[in-house]
Amino acid sequence: MRIQNMRTLGAIVVICALTAQLSAQPISRVKYEVMLATADERMEARDYYNALTWYRDAYQETKAPDLAMSVAYAYYKLRDFKNAERWYERVLDKDVDLIFIDDRYAYGRTLRAQGNFDKAQEQFTTVIQNSADAEIIAASKLELQGIEMSPSVTPNENVLVSFASDEINDGTGEYSPVQFDEKTVYFTSFQSRKETILDGSEEDWTSKVYSTTRNGADYGKPEALSRVVNRDSYHVGNVCFSADKKTMYYSRQILRNDEVISSTLYRSDRIGDEWGAAEPVPVLNGDWITTQPAAGELFGDEVLFFVSDKDGGQGGLDIYYATVRGNTFAEPVNLGPIINTSEDDITPHYYDGTLYFSTEGRPGLGGYDLFASTWNGNLFSAPENVGRNYNSLFDDFYLSYNEDGTQGYLVSNRPDPKKKKLKSETCCYDIYNFEIKQLNIDLLVGVGTADEQPLEGATVEVADQTIYDEPQSKTLPDEYRFSFDLNPERKYQIITSKEGYVSDTIEFTTNGITEDQTIRKKVLLTNLSDLPPTGDGTGEPGGGTDPGFITETVTINEPIRLDNIYYDFNKWDILPDAEKDLTVILNLMNEYSDMVIELSSHTDSRGPKPFNQDLSQRRAESARSWLMERGVAADRIIPKGYGEERILNGCTDGVRCKNEEHRFNRRTEFTIVAGPQTIEIRREVRTTPTSGKQSIRGSYNIPIITFDQGMIDIGEIRAGESKEVVYEFQNTGTEDLVIELVTACKCTNLDWPTEPIPPGGRGKIVAIFDSTGMAGPHTKTITIIANTEPIVVEAKFQVEVTTE
Repeated sequence: MRIQNMRTLGAIVVICALTAQLSAQPISRVKYEVMLATADERMEARDYYNALTWYRDAYQETKAPDLAMSVAYAYYKLRDFKNAERWYERVLDKDVDLIFIDDRYAYGRTLRAQGNFDKAQEQFTTVIQNSADAEIIAASKLELQGIEMSPSVTPNENVLVSFASDEINDGTGEYSPVQFDEKTVYFTSFQSRKETILDGSEEDWTSKVYSTTRNGADYGKPEALSRVVNRDSYHVGNVCFSADKKTMYYSRQILRNDEVISSTLYRSDRIGDEWGAAEPVPVLNGDWITTQPAAGELFGDEVLFFVSDKDGGQGGLDIYYATVRGNTFAEPVNLGPIINTSEDDITPHYYDGTLYFSTEGRPGLGGYDLFASTWNGNLFSAPENVGRNYNSLFDDFYLSYNEDGTQGYLVSNRPDPKKKKLKSETCCYDIYNFEIKQLNIDLLVGVGTADEQPLEGATVEVADQTIYDEPQSKTLPDEYRFSFDLNPERKYQIITSKEGYVSDTIEFTTNGITEDQTIRKKVLLTNLSDLPPTGDGTGEPGGGTDPGFITETVTINEPIRLDNIYYDFNKWDILPDAEKDLTVILNLMNEYSDMVIELSSHTDSRGPKPFNQDLSQRRAESARSWLMERGVAADRIIPKGYGEERILNGCTDGVRCKNEEHRFNRRTEFTIVAGPQTIEIRREVRTTPTSGKQSIRGSYNIPIITFDQGMIDIGEIRAGESKEVVYEFQNTGTEDLVIELVTACKCTNLDWPTEPIPPGGRGKIVAIFDSTGMAGPHTKTITIIANTEPIVVEAKFQVEVTTE
């Protein structure tokens, strides 16, 4: 059975470090039995990095399914969910006899972390129906409950969560952030800026308590506390302060790989501007784990909450409290089943009568979720999930508030474009700020015609240009006034559009607003019919006789963009404007009775990838449901959400683009996958002031590179071997595509079309990857410079290079 509690989260750290290779011999000289024994020994010791290396090498010798499962599990424990999924699906998607039934639990959690809820549900259901392990069955039921309750979890739109700073987040893991005074923040970190190789030559690799100054979003350089607190050879952290800030509590721990061997609570008293000698906390320590202290108040007395696995608890790590009596403590009290579960319940924080903590023992969004329980003077209430933004699909814990409760911190391994990625985008934990919006700033947009008459049914999109978050979008068929909630100290962009009218864009800021305020903007749109005529008025670029319409021939496996299908922010409901394009598909499905289509939905690159994946899948399924309600058989429509996987331009993670460029990636497409080889579509042409009359394929008068696959996984190759990667694409724009240059790393030779590719034409870029001198997983980027907008477009491939 490969299920283990993440007991390290009861510690101060999850070490993003590598232990040394156990043999300097070339792998070809190591016998298979030695490889396997070493891998098993490393796995048993929870040294997942080295276990992974040895299992992968052993797998190359035999290709045994059980070794693939061990590789997958090591990736899973390292929170490298993408690679874990690749290895799990190699075996489990073909395991019809359910030989590896219990491994499906970790596979389901891997899928859930990436937003693939439907397939995750299948795995948990299969475990429940077929496993003989009561623990795994119970855990799978809990996961299913979490998936089912996720849509009802509070969104917390007034809470702004953001990556703290790369000044304090170094990539190896940060923990237990807590505010000391108005400007000083304490936290736990390695502050190494790189992986630690535990080969005997490393110096001091233990975590320490650091302090830093914060000024708004800026953090000063962290400084380690003195050796009085940070003792050599111990992992020191989990800081909290007494209410009067005169006492600091913290833990010192000894770890073996990621297992806590011992953990003891200490205290230091404030002497002037320094912390005094460390003293073990009496009564609370013993032959058990004691960690994660949090100061609070119960029954009118000062208490210290803490986490422990001492006997008599509910299971795993439990939350306790002990009443403070001067320099000593009363006997600890377990908070009981109201708070604690059979799993680990960790990172308590008490603020203003509410206990916040994190647990895997309750249904949640995924991983460890943050919960809150209110003290009524006698007992705690049933814990409630604190909601989205605080919580994600990943691990979220160490929530703490500042004194006035307007802002605070939490720790998470959620993906973020700003974080350093040592092994994977979800491997390690970082500190996040959160801020509770105190001002009510409302935006009221009135939309009218050029002669200032109300214009109903427009679409108004408001984009935050400061943090480049997912824009808010509203389309109200019977309204011309639109309201939005805004945040202070932000730059915004308003994009207003309506079919048949010239779009308009306005920019403004909320800087300097200190009181509740309503910002009013009036937007007047010009009817396209009032513009000077463009083109020959025939309805298609090359001429024709039916103004406003175009007939297109579509072939099998050719993605066709549906321009009218848009959605409100974070919603998947079919809006009235979308029904026009869906009606086109409905008519085609009725006309071509044997046609099977893939109906795909795509997002832009902003927002977490799992969130985008889930949202796009829901949108695709919503469009499918619309068609099914009108008589189309379910097996003729394959709904597929691609999230941000197929970006059409260069607006990938971390690339700042105009909102119009991001909007171009938010689209719905359909592709014929079975039935007729070609069909004809006659539909109304969309028009814009910049592009004139456009076909179903797009709304920009530019060449567009649309890859069949923009990211290709070429699997495993041995070091020194070469592999050809072919990117096939189509020019889905309205002008000739001219590729000027294609570049990549020195390890890749490239060939690309040198002649212009007309609209609708196809081409391919061939990359030959040479793995000489490489090992391990790699992701390579192909950069295409062309007459597109923007001029740089990217494609990628990933590969696993194995050694002999």
